[in-house]
Parts: sequence; C-alpha cells; structure tokens
Amino acid sequence: MIEGFKHLTTEEFGILRDTLPMIAALIGGADGDFDQKERNWAEKIANIYTFSKEDPLDDFFTKAADHFSEKAAAIYNQHPNIEERNAFISGELEKLNAIFPKLKAPLAYKLYDSFLHFGNEVARSSGGLFGFLSIGPKETKLAKLPMVHPIEKA
Repeated sequence: MIEGFKHLTTEEFGILRDTLPMIAALIGGADGDFDQKERNWAEKIANIYTFSKEDPLDDFFTKAADHFSEKAAAIYNQHPNIEERNAFISGELEKLNAIFPKLKAPLAYKLYDSFLHFGNEVARSSGGLFGFLSIGPKETKLAKLPMVHPIEKA
C-alpha cells in the first residue's frame, strides 16, 4: 500500500483510485456524449498526474492511471441514461466524504484539489472556440464536485 494511504481499507483505497475515471465519466458524459476527444484528454491528464504531483500522490495516481480508460468507459457504458449515471457516480463520489477525514490533512487537501483540477480539465476538453467558452453549464456545475465536502488547505 502507498504511504499515506496504508490505514485505509482496500475498499476505501479502491474508491479513491476509481475517482478519476468516475469524474471523467460524470463530466465527460454531462452532455450525453463522452466523445473520444474528451476520453483522450482525460486519460492524458490522468497520466500526467502520475509524475506531476509529489509523493505519495505520484504513486497514487500511477495506480489510478493503471486502469483509467477501461474503468471510465465501463462506468459510462453501464449507465447510458444521463440521470441514472449522474446519480450513480454522485453516490460513489459521496463516499469520499467518509474517506478524506481518515487521511492526514495536507494529503486530503492535495487529493481533493487534484480531483477538482482534473474535473475542470475534463470539462474544458470539448466545445468552444480555441478553448474559450468551452465549459457548458452542466460541466461547470459537475466540475465543482458538489457531492464532495470541500477540504480546506492545511
């Protein structure tokens, strides 16, 4: 297990690991079409996270990136109805509210902030003109991860 996450259960760690693909499916599919451009960009950002964060987040995001594409596609495809998919993913992401307090404050904040940043990157990946005005109202709302309690910087 990765340093900083050792005291979590396997299930709790799995929920954290699956958060990036869930965010990608949630925000990428907000308009009803999680297109290839959005999928590719989300995967690229997930892979960048494997070396752009500091330890132990590099190791954590390496684990998350290992199955990113398959997990994001599976979540999206298992729930073709937007409302059903959003409800399912929101329910899964709400579980983070019980997991974050189990992490040390700086790690919990960095992870939460990384998830928000990732959500914004996925939201920007489609639409707009030269990247301007590319985030629609649905993506804007979801990118803020309203189902997750904000974590204050420690």
